[in-house]
Amino acid sequence: MREMSPKRASKEHDHHMHFFNRKSPEMFQIMNLEWLVEAVKIGLKITGMSKLAYRNALNVQVVEHEIYFPELPAAFDGYTILLMTDLHIDGMPELQQVIHDLLDNISYDICLLGGDYRFNVHGSTAPTTTAMAKLLEILCPRSKVVGVLGNHDHYEIGQAMESAGAQILMNENITISRGNDTINICGIDDCHYYGGQDLDQCLEGVNNDAFKILLTHSPEIYREAEEKKFNLLLAGHTHGGQLCLPGRFSIIFEANIPRSLGYSNWKYKSMQGYTSCGTGSSGTPARLNCPPEIALLTLRKK
Repeated sequence: MREMSPKRASKEHDHHMHFFNRKSPEMFQIMNLEWLVEAVKIGLKITGMSKLAYRNALNVQVVEHEIYFPELPAAFDGYTILLMTDLHIDGMPELQQVIHDLLDNISYDICLLGGDYRFNVHGSTAPTTTAMAKLLEILCPRSKVVGVLGNHDHYEIGQAMESAGAQILMNENITISRGNDTINICGIDDCHYYGGQDLDQCLEGVNNDAFKILLTHSPEIYREAEEKKFNLLLAGHTHGGQLCLPGRFSIIFEANIPRSLGYSNWKYKSMQGYTSCGTGSSGTPARLNCPPEIALLTLRKK
């Protein structure tokens, strides 16, 4: 894990002090609008949907997808990725046990964590780091665990997760080997709120023709990632809308992306992508017409 950049350090300080520059898109996030979060809670109560929405937020689905690539190294045909994003793990005490129970029945080759481990955006990080340490006690003995930070996360959360056995990438990459074949997993700092992404730095030492997976909290970096010839982009952040209309029509994604990139599989030019609906909930522990998920992705050689 790299040292915290001056840009992130400055914004983390402002965030701690509740200074929000609302004129800058990368400094805006809905969680800063406490009145809006309260309005959503009141709306759920008035409509009598609070209890249903809370139960839905605990109904985590394990979704499985196969993603095909003609350029995938042969040894990685069938390679499985457990992807969990937007855990917001301290927001619902019951959710932690739900996740632990589901993991007992899943086999995979590597675990990737897409950021937003924390429910709140300011205050003590201790509840988050404690809950993540318990989760990593389950994950780390089973496989390598690699993660990135999200717009809810402060640098100290990444440090605590590394102490618990995970590897947090901040504009860095790792190489995974199988036999004589390799792939590269690259991770960037949050591009939604902190604006700390650096794809050039992230790709240092990676061959141009290597099979490359980009792990990013938000899919908003999709254009630049495709230009850098990433084969697969894995992200979260959108929650799939979290509170959706019937038919899973999202009201808002809080991300500057086409609607088609809001959740599940997608393709942009030569690059494929997967945006997770997230495992936890943000703002208020509630879900409507958009179940939380743990994704199990299998890479296939076409």
